[in-house]
Amino acid sequence: LIMAGDTLTVDLAFTESLSVFGDFTNNGHYDDIAAATSFLLLRGATGTLSGTGTWEASTNNGGWVDLFDGGANYTLGSNIGTIYLLNVREGCTFNFSTFTLTTQNFTQSTTSPYGNINMNSGTLKITEDPTPDYWDPTFNEGTGTVIYSANNNQSMGPEGITFYNFKVENTGTAVADVFSTFTLTVKNNLTIAADGEFNPNGTQIVNVEGNWINNGTYTLTTDTIKFTGTAAQSIEGTSVTTFQNLRIVNTSSTGVTLNQDANVAGALTLSDGNLI
Repeated sequence: LIMAGDTLTVDLAFTESLSVFGDFTNNGHYDDIAAATSFLLLRGATGTLSGTGTWEASTNNGGWVDLFDGGANYTLGSNIGTIYLLNVREGCTFNFSTFTLTTQNFTQSTTSPYGNINMNSGTLKITEDPTPDYWDPTFNEGTGTVIYSANNNQSMGPEGITFYNFKVENTGTAVADVFSTFTLTVKNNLTIAADGEFNPNGTQIVNVEGNWINNGTYTLTTDTIKFTGTAAQSIEGTSVTTFQNLRIVNTSSTGVTLNQDANVAGALTLSDGNLI
């Protein structure tokens, strides 16, 4: 427990780490002088990561949080931000509950049994690049939200991934391009914020089961956007979207409603449902 007003400075030798086998609460300030060469290892069978404090993440210091040892299971107990990296190793589980974790980088183990991510109804906000080159099949979207937010390009791929809510936003002077090189499925809303840019980058398919909300920039290539919901969907936002290929596969009686103008540069396919 780091108390409010206190600072924990970890000055470890190269590649050494601080291991915690229970809860870790930061209500003050955490600083790891060894930068990216050492880690905060969460190793408990059950535990909570929480606190209202800050993390020195500007130069990698103090922000490398690593779920270590197969079976480590941690739950986010409050909003946390901004750390440098959340790394969930094979056999470990991280649960978001209802809270938000802001991290510059995020990785899951590439080795079976992978690292388990349960979004629940929480939010994962990623603010730097590189973001994951892939998302493992043990990423459970729940009803959570994944936000890509950076001043530079962010990427995902080459494996398919399902998010519940997906948002592209930017808080700086440059747009945040998201390059998708695989099939992306969004179970609820896909939102492009005012300064965000979404670029599917090729012949990829983006399945949207909720609403398409474009307040920023959508860059078309040769991709296909499919509306695949079972309830009413809409195309909306402050920006006019020009789709390359648009396919409607909505099984509801309402279909997809245009609440903003839209253009289709390539093919418009009505496989199922209405476009009104």
